[in-house]
Amino acid sequence: PPPLFFSTPPPPPAMLRSLVGSEMCIRDRPRSGSTLLESILSMNNDVYDLGEVNILEESFLESKESNKELNLADIYEKKVKDKTNLKITTNKYLYNYQYAGVIAKNIPNSKIIHCIRNPLDNILSIFRAHFAKGNTYASSLVDCANIYLNQEAIMSEYKNRFRTKIYDLNYELLVMNPKQEIKSLIFWLGWKWDDNYLAPHLNPRSVSTASNVQVRSPINTNSLRGWQKYKEMLKPAMEIITQNDNYKDLKLSLIHISEPTRLLSIGDCGVGVKKKKGGGGGGGGGGGG
Repeated sequence: PPPLFFSTPPPPPAMLRSLVGSEMCIRDRPRSGSTLLESILSMNNDVYDLGEVNILEESFLESKESNKELNLADIYEKKVKDKTNLKITTNKYLYNYQYAGVIAKNIPNSKIIHCIRNPLDNILSIFRAHFAKGNTYASSLVDCANIYLNQEAIMSEYKNRFRTKIYDLNYELLVMNPKQEIKSLIFWLGWKWDDNYLAPHLNPRSVSTASNVQVRSPINTNSLRGWQKYKEMLKPAMEIITQNDNYKDLKLSLIHISEPTRLLSIGDCGVGVKKKKGGGGGGGGGGGG
């Protein structure tokens, strides 16, 4: 779908019951590192992690149905306050990215963090996941690839318009050099540094996403380049992804597919799907959720 924007500007500050602290919306695809990110941020005692709650879209629709007589920021604030009185909240509902423009224009003090991960590692991890509900596209490599590029195109448009409101967090860089990447993020947020941000696996919060196991391990690189063991299986996705100029270099990986393969069991990710011998593409502490 095309990007969404409110055609009307946000009301003047006097008309807003100011949001307490700030709202951080994490924009991501499933299995792109957002659960790890939320664990890092919620090491701050002033942060409440909302998780994957759909209150943003609900607030937008309620405001739209009222012909904008009800202010989006006020509706959203009320829904947040029903859950917590903490000053800062994170919201990582998977499809919030479609509303990044609405958030940037209409929710005061909002900050948007866009989680970015290697497309093939991301797609493999989605394809192997067992989602409790929704995300029906996850069973199709072709659909996963198209969704990846769709989100990238939408977020590119939003970044052109709201660059100062959106922070890009690269998953690969995060797990390879966590101290540098987390410090950069904390500086952008304007927070005081605390070494606890480097130990998100010690966060006692409840995690109900597909990353609930990985996020309990220290940050590591176990989930990097797992896609290389599944080149043959991932060919349908690779052919779509490499049509994008940003990923043309991945075409080189389509040329040589020589490792022996075996069939995955039903428990791995589906019946009769070929898999390369060796490790996987989705596990590992802090790995992609």
